[in-house]
Amino acid sequence: MRILKIKEIGDVISGSTPKTEKKEYWDGEINWATPKELGQLDGKYLNDTERKITKEGFKSCSTRLIPPGNILFTSRAPIGHLAINNIEVCTNQGFKSIILKEEYASDYIYYALKRSVKKLQDLGTGSTFKELSKGKFEEFTIPVPRLLDQHYIANLLSKAENLIAQRKESIRLLDEFLKSTFLEMFGDPATNSKKWELKTLKDVCLKIQDGTHFSPPITKEGRPYITAKHVRENKIDFWDNPWFISEESHRAIYKRCNPVKGDVIYIKGSCDYRLCCN
Repeated sequence: MRILKIKEIGDVISGSTPKTEKKEYWDGEINWATPKELGQLDGKYLNDTERKITKEGFKSCSTRLIPPGNILFTSRAPIGHLAINNIEVCTNQGFKSIILKEEYASDYIYYALKRSVKKLQDLGTGSTFKELSKGKFEEFTIPVPRLLDQHYIANLLSKAENLIAQRKESIRLLDEFLKSTFLEMFGDPATNSKKWELKTLKDVCLKIQDGTHFSPPITKEGRPYITAKHVRENKIDFWDNPWFISEESHRAIYKRCNPVKGDVIYIKGSCDYRLCCN
């Protein structure tokens, strides 16, 4: 296993954007990627681009064509979107792409960089938005085994990723089934087609109380503190990014809103509401 700099495994290139007011530069046949497209990918491969440029547009700026099978990495807005291009493509200036040397497997490099996204984001600088410079990206190091092991590791990680995707799809289908079953049993709540007796939240809750409207100092340990960002659909995602507050702050906040086991936490905008149901 070797520890190599990015510049040792391939050539790092930036992208560019043809002048948007020049109509003759756009709607051509050359694929041109933006960070937004990578953020919308379901998997790790880029197979098409929303916008395409002409040969004139390509020649007018400093963007470069990237052969299929290489690494696209966004270096700003945001830092850290990744893809392997299955098509010949050029990019805008929000990328630091890698044209790999033959002895490096794109799938392995993809996963090695994906594991390091947080570290790469921390290297970004800028006041309006963070950007990762070409120099810092080239000097960043990743562990690289021999080529045979690269393929083996990438294959295992790809299988794991596929299993995760299948699990997410199963959950989505189950959620759709539950919704359809609810509608079949109780009808559409918006129209009340089955003429159920309607009640308000006030009728069925012991207490409805919003949380604190100020941000207490966050500590490394203490009382768990949940914000709107921790609440996901059907779960509280706390341990991936735990927040804690002091005992003193906890007591002040708990006087206002004292959730207990079994309560419903509802997010409305930036406020947290606690519903204590009968």
